[in-house]
Amino acid sequence: MHDRVAQVAIFATLLFSFAYFFGGSGFNQNATFDLTRSLVERQRLDIDAYASNTADVSFHDGHVYANKAPGLAFAAAVPYALFHTIHGVPRNTLELNVALYLCTVVICGSSGALIGVLLYRALRSRGATPVAAHSIALIACLGTPLFAYSTMLFAHVPSAMFVLLAFLLLDGTLERRPVAAGAAMGAATFINYLCAPLALLMLLLMRTRREALRYIAGGVPSAIALAAYQLAAFGSPFRTSIATMNPSFVERGAVMGIFHLPRLDALWGITFSPFRGLFYLSPILLLAVFALVQRRLEPACANVFQLASFVVLLILNASFNGWHGGYAVGPRYLVPAIPLLAIALPAAAARARLLFLAAAAISIFFNVAVTAVDPQPPDILRDPILGYAVPALLAGSAPNDPAVPWIAALYTGHTSTNRVAADEILPFKRHAPGSTESEWASFNLGELVFGPGALASILPWLLVTAAAWLTTRAFLLRSLPATRTTPDMRTERSRSA
Repeated sequence: MHDRVAQVAIFATLLFSFAYFFGGSGFNQNATFDLTRSLVERQRLDIDAYASNTADVSFHDGHVYANKAPGLAFAAAVPYALFHTIHGVPRNTLELNVALYLCTVVICGSSGALIGVLLYRALRSRGATPVAAHSIALIACLGTPLFAYSTMLFAHVPSAMFVLLAFLLLDGTLERRPVAAGAAMGAATFINYLCAPLALLMLLLMRTRREALRYIAGGVPSAIALAAYQLAAFGSPFRTSIATMNPSFVERGAVMGIFHLPRLDALWGITFSPFRGLFYLSPILLLAVFALVQRRLEPACANVFQLASFVVLLILNASFNGWHGGYAVGPRYLVPAIPLLAIALPAAAARARLLFLAAAAISIFFNVAVTAVDPQPPDILRDPILGYAVPALLAGSAPNDPAVPWIAALYTGHTSTNRVAADEILPFKRHAPGSTESEWASFNLGELVFGPGALASILPWLLVTAAAWLTTRAFLLRSLPATRTTPDMRTERSRSA
């Protein structure tokens, strides 16, 4: 009973959080949403009719396409088709922003909430108490980039959810189902090309050749769907959107035009630097890495997979010519590995409780700040957290830097400072500063009451989330005496078998 209540509470708390904030538009989201609109409104794969709002494009046979793996756009087509059926084609920018917001909540917000539920299951299966598993699942989702990317139509959180699901279908947390795990990894790759190496790496978790074949069979439908899309859009089942994408993003001499040997400055940049450092933005994850390296988790093979997945994505990210991710927060290409790292957080908490609590507090504060202010800070900012998000949240405007005076001029307000609407490629390209379209290009639900950019707008979220967290914790504590001696779920299942 307590586990069911905790999982429902986690899902509701996280979905409320991810639906409360909307990070708005940008090259990435617009390219994906353009394909979603084209699928529903025109039943076509090209985005010719909408591509003026993004530079994340590919070209083939006289048409323009999104330079993304297509899975996220196809998934978003389901809620958008419902919106389109009820409402019709968006008639203005505000309606278009609402449609994008709804698709983001249904696909990315729900994926982030499911990650919290799956993490709870994983932590409980490893012996964590309901109270600890509940708290750590929330910390992992609100104190890491999972928070920010659950509020925007990026592929990272949905693909991370499928990677975590596949892992838990093989590690003993859930009933072992290699076919379902293969299907989950196939879906992850259909959504995010970077998950393909993780799909291969997951073969390490197979116990027999038969299991490996069943795992591969589970991924075949997604592979066929991806090949069919690439054949229809780019003329070959083996030609991805990267092969013909915008030349501005292609580097001469690089593998596939985008990959070279890993760079030390990139490795620093995506780990510890204030610019895009994962451990700067979420120091809680550094403790998780230490716990994994010390090999205190079981089974050992799963431990190796968790670490190896992080290392593989780390190397790929450091090898990418656009390793910083453009206008982004943290190293967004590492997001699919974050839930795998988070599974180690109970071990980290057990070894250094005070350090864990301090790191958790910093992680939550930083990630709430960037999510509330702008999850897509300009890439010219060397410290978008302490140099932009935190000052803007507290003071109501970005710091006035003489080197980049346009930052303070364009990004104003305590919250929701992204002014790029869903139908424009740059801020104010189509909509004037101060217009309704630019002011509501990104938003949080509290701004409907307190007004655009108001600091008070985050108070309802803070109060509801804190109340839900503490109420669920109190309920679980009351049930703790009956569950204190609950055995490890995987051990219990093995004994039953």
